[in-house]
Amino acid sequence: MSLVENGIVLTTYSGERILVVADLHIGYERELALRGARVPLQHRKLLSRLTRLIKENRVDEVILLGDVKHTVTGVSACEVAGLKEFLTNLRDLVNCIIVQGNHDGDIAEVLPEGIKLVPSRGLTIRDHEGKEILLLHGHAKPRPEDLEKVKAVIIGHVHPHIYMRDSTLLRIYEPVFLKVTTNKQYMLQSLNEVVKIIVLPPFNTIVGGTPVENLLNPDREHRTPLLKKEILENAVIELYLRDGTYIGTLSEYLQVLRQEEEQLLS
Repeated sequence: MSLVENGIVLTTYSGERILVVADLHIGYERELALRGARVPLQHRKLLSRLTRLIKENRVDEVILLGDVKHTVTGVSACEVAGLKEFLTNLRDLVNCIIVQGNHDGDIAEVLPEGIKLVPSRGLTIRDHEGKEILLLHGHAKPRPEDLEKVKAVIIGHVHPHIYMRDSTLLRIYEPVFLKVTTNKQYMLQSLNEVVKIIVLPPFNTIVGGTPVENLLNPDREHRTPLLKKEILENAVIELYLRDGTYIGTLSEYLQVLRQEEEQLLS
């Protein structure tokens, strides 16, 4: 399992290489336009980045881990052409599977032939070490029988990000990976085994996200059953930049934020 640009590459037990990315939100530009922001169409840029990762990592299959499109219900007219072009070109490169996200309502209506659509509770694969990994978007609960057998879970949905300061002290937004090491008992009481939850950053870099400092906010209701308050309070949470660079734990990051705020106020 290796982190790549906004995604993760897995090698299966049979030797196939799978690239997993999440949250493409094709059609998001329309929402921005309604707010008065003019942003070029992104689907060709997304395809170009994905094609480069496929070639660089010798990928046999791509799994799109939900929210391929942006409209929650139905498919808007402005999404149809971009979705069909993107998915047709991707299918012609490699095998492609879509795990349904909460924004993927009616996406089956525009899928090119040859692309498999998996329901929101996801699918499992066996990695090169024989360990089972669960892949799902993250808004739906995993099946108990899947959770029981897996050693790791990979999700999207959350769009985690941090704020960093550049050389001019300007705060900039940076999407990140989360690696959450916890115990399955906080998901299902009958289980007692360590599990890792990998949260992918959105592949579409113009969409918003959840600041990681809000993850432990007791007043905030999280959007995924896999990151409930009890799970996070009994976990080690590590942060990685979208190129895979490790930057520390969440608690270390929060300490840096507090120190930064104190310096700015002093």
